[in-house]
Amino acid sequence: MECYLEAGLDIKGRLKKYDKVMEKIGRLKQKYSKASKLYEIDVSKNKKTGNAVKLNWTRRAEPDTKDGFPGVYCLRTSHKNLDEKLLWRTYTMLTDLEAVFRSLKSELGMRPVFHQATERVTGQV
Repeated sequence: MECYLEAGLDIKGRLKKYDKVMEKIGRLKQKYSKASKLYEIDVSKNKKTGNAVKLNWTRRAEPDTKDGFPGVYCLRTSHKNLDEKLLWRTYTMLTDLEAVFRSLKSELGMRPVFHQATERVTGQV
């Protein structure tokens, strides 16, 4: 997969100077600091022209961090009597209920009615 910066090394009018490419990579690392920790980037330099020739990047997996295990859930609870299966079923049931309430609010147009008098509430229902 070729990135925009690497593709521009062969195109006229785009960023090619080694120092400027390194500066751009530094800015991108600063902007996307969480993602930049997972990648190793090497830039090859042409000795004659001083331009960047090739951009090599590799993703490094860090197994001891949460980034090394995507999709892992960690549920915390104060209920000591729940085992893993019951806790997971309860969690999925709550997410399903939240989806139902979102559906009621958006698709059916049900909203809370804040009236002081009872006859106004019955008129809304």
